[in-house]
Amino acid sequence: MASSLASPEKDLKCAGCNEKICKENVVFTCSHGLCSVCLEKRWLRGVRKCPKKSCKKRSPSESPIINQALKMACRSFLQKKNGRDSTQSQDFLCPQHQEILQFFCTDDQKVVCVECLSQEHQMHSFCSIKKAVSDRKERIQARLEDLKTKQGKSEFHKVKDQIESQVQQIERQIKSEFQELKQFLEEEEMSRITALKEEENNKSWSVTKKIGELHKGKFLAAEISRLKKMVKGDGVTFLQKYKDDEKSAQNTLQNFTLDSGALIDAAKHLGNLRYNVWEKLKDICPHFPVILDPNSANKTLSLSEDLVKVTHGQLQDLPDNPERFSVQPFVLGSEGFDSGIHSWEVEVGNSTDWIVGVTKESVKRMETEISPENGIWAIGFSNNQYSFNNLNPHIRYHKIKVQLDFSADRVQFLNPDTNEQLHSFNIISSEKIYPVFQACNGSSLKILPVSSQKFD
Repeated sequence: MASSLASPEKDLKCAGCNEKICKENVVFTCSHGLCSVCLEKRWLRGVRKCPKKSCKKRSPSESPIINQALKMACRSFLQKKNGRDSTQSQDFLCPQHQEILQFFCTDDQKVVCVECLSQEHQMHSFCSIKKAVSDRKERIQARLEDLKTKQGKSEFHKVKDQIESQVQQIERQIKSEFQELKQFLEEEEMSRITALKEEENNKSWSVTKKIGELHKGKFLAAEISRLKKMVKGDGVTFLQKYKDDEKSAQNTLQNFTLDSGALIDAAKHLGNLRYNVWEKLKDICPHFPVILDPNSANKTLSLSEDLVKVTHGQLQDLPDNPERFSVQPFVLGSEGFDSGIHSWEVEVGNSTDWIVGVTKESVKRMETEISPENGIWAIGFSNNQYSFNNLNPHIRYHKIKVQLDFSADRVQFLNPDTNEQLHSFNIISSEKIYPVFQACNGSSLKILPVSSQKFD
């Protein structure tokens, strides 16, 4: 079939572009012709010569006639080439001109006929349908390959893996925390039982000593015998001896009287036991006013297990979840505020590139520029200088206190050692406000516990 069509297809191609089958073959006086589209383009350029290289005769006619027989032959050939009869080809006819859709307008991304090209698409770029199909199939194939690649490790798979990793890490940390609590309680229990046993030993030894003295001297038996003899006395002699014997008896019995506090001091061991243990427990269980949100952390940031320290480092393979900052190395606090007064201290130490402050909840995570106009109110240190006006540029601050006051719609940055104000911003926002931290170039920031902070 292909070989039988090859010769007529060559004969029916336009002499001007030699690419497409003529739909309206226009004939010059020299009997050579070309399609009406190419003719119109040549006419616009002022070219009136025959397109055949072997002819090049000039056409005296301003409007060469259309070869109707050749037009029908071209249409018949195209219908046969597509393997469709006239009824089937109706779906591929231009609804406006009833001509076969043969070209693709790249400007309008639309399939058009030859009449469309000569009218509303006259100055547009176009190509063959075959080329348009080929180009778009290549794009689809590229997308297909990309999807096949992602199918093996899609973002959803990455999220699932991250969830499993988070659960394992959190579970491990919970067990570790409770193990420390258990160890503390066990040690506290042993300490209190040891104190109880020591008191028991001391007081038991004292009582045992008294009992031993009683038996050793047989004091009670001797005293009983003496008192029996005294009872047999009479008269003046009895009364004289009674006074002396009474003093002797008191001195003797005084050695065998119970001392004060002979019993175990139960109140000391049991009184407010849980509260007293809790008081000591606070020393090993610090409270942090701000906890970092790992799901918001840029992929270059690493957080400590207790979520109070952030360090800038190598890029990590983490999911691109909507909460995560993808441009700036930011991480948010886990809790936002919309009323009251809140403060926290950040240990910046000797870090050389950092930012601390607050931001509104709707801050853009993908394209963040640090400015109050974008909902970020912060100060920082970079290139060996602070972002705020500092009268003493050579002073290095190792801690920064952030105080957020909704009653004054203001955030202050203070030196916690002197309570000196370093900078402040007025905040205008109807949203929740979150603590925000940035660490760059290997810097680290750490939120300090409340117990170590100084308050006015």
